[in-house]
Amino acid sequence: MNDSTMDGMTLGAVERHPAREQTETPDSSGFIHITPWDGDSDGFDEANVASLDMGEGSMSPAVQHHPFTRRSSLAGGALTKTYASQRRFSGAPFANIADLIVPLDPIPDASHTRDRTVSPPNSKCFAGTRKPVLKKIRSWVDSSVLLSNPHIMWVYGYAGCGKSAIAQDIAEYFAGQKRLAASFFFFRGSGDRNKTSRFARTIASQVAVNVSAAAPIIGSVLDAKPGLLEAKVTSLSAQFRHLVLEPINKIKWNGLAASLRHGPFLVVLDGLDECEDKAEIAALIEDMVEYFSKNPRTPLRFLICSRVDSHIHERLYLSNQVTLLDLVKQTSDKDISTALDIVISDQKLSWLSRDDKDRLTTHIGGSFIFMTTVIKSLFEPGIDGGLAPVARLAEVLAMRPDFDSLYTSILMQAQDIPHFLDVVSTITLARLALPIAHIAELVGIGTADVVEVLASLHSIVQVPDDDRTPVTLWHTSLRDFLSSPDRAGPFLASHRPLASGCAILLANAHHEPPPMALKYCQHFAVEHWRKFLAVEGDTDTFTTELDRICRHSERVFTNELVAEFHTHLIEMIMGADNWKGLIILRNAGVNLAMPLSDGSTALEVVTLSRKLEGFHVLLQANYGVLDQPFRGAHDILEHPSAANIDLLTPVTQM
Repeated sequence: MNDSTMDGMTLGAVERHPAREQTETPDSSGFIHITPWDGDSDGFDEANVASLDMGEGSMSPAVQHHPFTRRSSLAGGALTKTYASQRRFSGAPFANIADLIVPLDPIPDASHTRDRTVSPPNSKCFAGTRKPVLKKIRSWVDSSVLLSNPHIMWVYGYAGCGKSAIAQDIAEYFAGQKRLAASFFFFRGSGDRNKTSRFARTIASQVAVNVSAAAPIIGSVLDAKPGLLEAKVTSLSAQFRHLVLEPINKIKWNGLAASLRHGPFLVVLDGLDECEDKAEIAALIEDMVEYFSKNPRTPLRFLICSRVDSHIHERLYLSNQVTLLDLVKQTSDKDISTALDIVISDQKLSWLSRDDKDRLTTHIGGSFIFMTTVIKSLFEPGIDGGLAPVARLAEVLAMRPDFDSLYTSILMQAQDIPHFLDVVSTITLARLALPIAHIAELVGIGTADVVEVLASLHSIVQVPDDDRTPVTLWHTSLRDFLSSPDRAGPFLASHRPLASGCAILLANAHHEPPPMALKYCQHFAVEHWRKFLAVEGDTDTFTTELDRICRHSERVFTNELVAEFHTHLIEMIMGADNWKGLIILRNAGVNLAMPLSDGSTALEVVTLSRKLEGFHVLLQANYGVLDQPFRGAHDILEHPSAANIDLLTPVTQM
């Protein structure tokens, strides 16, 4: 048995057991009064179609003024999001696709048609590379639904081995074949694309557009189940089953011959490990496997690309509904060499000898993201100490070929630029990708200062040409590195600039014009403060921020959140013995007598733990009525080093 270890997990080869033959008959709900499927995935003839573009396509005049046409404005240019058709559904609750898409409210930049420069991952296979892998996947998708072929393929591997590029190429190929039902590219730190709240509805909307015979079925389901789209009411698995799996399963009885002739439809899911709702994803995988086991003739395939996270691995690795593809074993120096040849030709790099290219190929070691970052570091302008590309090549070849060494080397070149870590932290930990203008507001600097930092990081950060386009990381592995205390060292990202910036901008929300990042702050200020208080125990940094933030808390948070916020502050200060922080809270008017999360008070904590310095601070703060009994009073009174005892009236122990 050959084992391949990746991401800390050992994957062994496993024999594939043929699925049991099952018989299947159409249920009565399969016979819906719709136009029979003609085998084409779009289903509408040109005379009846205005535009069904899910991403960047052109907008026809017929659709331009349609009441349900919407534009999703992403900085750097408006991506048109249009959903319309003049074809009416016979007997269905929704008149046309435009009416159906509105309640689904899909994420506009989640599919393979997204603008990858502003909605990562920005990955695509170099021409002439990954041929064996692409051929294997296409053959699997094309396999007959009459045979016991797995409905799911899991392409797995470590960060940077090219999973997203494979997913992008396969999605584009089958879209060209009119057999792509849907695609979804998860990406951490991208808002709705790293959670499940709008996942099923986004896939369903694409299925309705790309598999037209399924659209009336989806519409009927929405009409019959009003709470289906509410994540708090209906599970992700139920949403997927009702809106995706069952509609496509039902239409096979309308077009079985066409399905056999053209092959099943495909759904591409990339970066499943980057979705933060791990329990929902695990349950969805289990339900999909169960569904396909009971409905083996469903004309649908799922291509899942991800790293080897336990909640995914445990549910996919041993299932007979899943075929496995270890991408690490499919990556060769030949692919890297071919990609380098393309870059060398495009850049006209006559100085790079064949021997240099061979050494670089070997050094890269099969990692496409490592190769891409090295290329940008070598051949594109940035902070390089004035070194010529030939000299930079020597530095690259001397570098250890791993992400940590690569990222550390690039970050070290920029670390002395003013506001470097604040800008990097904001980009890394922001819940949504933010444009330069918003980053500048949150950090409290000018846009030119932000650009100076970004220009030095061009090889690992996608730097836009304007102040309104979101700044994104080239790869999720950089966020992982910057968020890990054990790996990042001095480059560890902090929630401090986001927590502080949000509080200050919210306090100034009444100013005209209001801050551009105001909406972001309204949504995420509390979350950033909670993480800052819970995770970052640097008392010096904390104390520096405390004085100015406390003055804003009443205007930033609601009454309930103010109390919670102050409680968190007191508990953190007490835990770190940061008595200067208590003085700042006292001066800011914070009620130091409020109950803490465990029901105790600050006075009880310091007396029971015999922390006299904290006890004195609370006394000097005019702590409130001290003639009431409190736990620990007897011990503190008997302590031989106790001072200022004369400030106390007689007390009894509780």
